[in-house]
Amino acid sequence: MARDRNAKLPPRERLLAAADELFYREGVHSVGIDRVIERAGVAKATLYNAFGSKEELVKAYLDGRHEARKRRLAQAMDGIDSPRGKLLVVFDVMDKLFAAPGYQGCAFLNASAESPAGGLVDKVSEEYQIGRAYGRCSRALPPMLGHRSRGSWRINWCCCTTALP
Repeated sequence: MARDRNAKLPPRERLLAAADELFYREGVHSVGIDRVIERAGVAKATLYNAFGSKEELVKAYLDGRHEARKRRLAQAMDGIDSPRGKLLVVFDVMDKLFAAPGYQGCAFLNASAESPAGGLVDKVSEEYQIGRAYGRCSRALPPMLGHRSRGSWRINWCCCTTALP
């Protein structure tokens, strides 16, 4: 059980671990704060002191997913020198991810689809999907791969990276 594994973590980290597990598996809208609090083994005041609102907790959950994505890709690219090789490794990472038990799709797209348009969660999801997903690679890799403009590259990169939770 996640609670047992996370019992020694600080309360804020237990809340994030519980949110990550529940929000990804069941959706941010269908999981209430009381379930997150119960899973984390903390008081309701702890959640509100740490995050202020459920929306801020969801934002922190998505921030954590984004950081995990960056780490996963950086580890996979470690030791690969060619831009082409780095791009291809993204597809290897995706292949493993799609086959993993419990894969529920893109956490950012899922959260955005469940949230009110224009709200904090929707904005954060969009920022990660579009703004940061292709980041530095959008400037360096396209010319090396024969793309003349970043426009088509942006669409392709977003499509492949938003598949990563």
